[in-house]
Amino acid sequence: MANLFNLGLDPDVKEQQDFTIIEPGNYRAVIVKDDLKSTRNGNGKYLEIEIQIIEGKYSGEKIIDRLNIINQSMQAQNIGQGKLKRICKMLDAQYPPADTSDLYGKPFEILVDIEEFISNNTGRTLQSNKVKSYNKIVETTQSW
Repeated sequence: MANLFNLGLDPDVKEQQDFTIIEPGNYRAVIVKDDLKSTRNGNGKYLEIEIQIIEGKYSGEKIIDRLNIINQSMQAQNIGQGKLKRICKMLDAQYPPADTSDLYGKPFEILVDIEEFISNNTGRTLQSNKVKSYNKIVETTQSW
């Protein structure tokens, strides 16, 4: 029996939810959180963006996208900076941004896909979601 008394466990911590794989498709979403992190080797930086779906069957579910904005690989860096530029333009925010505050809470559309990968821990094939593209919401009006 493990004695957990006096460990300082947080009584208000949120319960861990099961991981949901979101079906491929287009979803309306907003950026709710981000963090600038160092790459594993410490030679670069990536912007980790937390995106929350705001409509439909998966409303409330979140997806993480990582943008390599400083990287030894010029190709990876160009892709990451290009995605960030697209997000800024789509949300009418300045590029390059001084910070990410202008990206929060503004609805846009993401194209979500599923990718498979091999777990480093178990060697098993697992699935996760990937943001394939970011798009401005285009409202269509039907005229009769």
